[in-house]
Amino acid sequence: MINTTGGFEALNDVTQKFLQDPPATGRFIFLNTDLKIDVPQATVVLDRDKASALGLKMSDIGGALGSMLGGGYVNNFALDGRF
Repeated sequence: MINTTGGFEALNDVTQKFLQDPPATGRFIFLNTDLKIDVPQATVVLDRDKASALGLKMSDIGGALGSMLGGGYVNNFALDGRF
């Protein structure tokens, strides 16, 4: 894990530099970062009273949001030596 007290742009610069060197060693096939500074973010605020009045459980809402907003990433694999 890479941490910083600086801004996200500084963290992204350090992360990108870090990700450049390991593939040359041949020990890593796939490297990725989950820091996406160019991807918009939103905050969802739920009205718990209204959800309850509608008969919804927080787990139902969380599951629906997870399905709707989740990335769907499973894994990387090799097919005929290609990744």
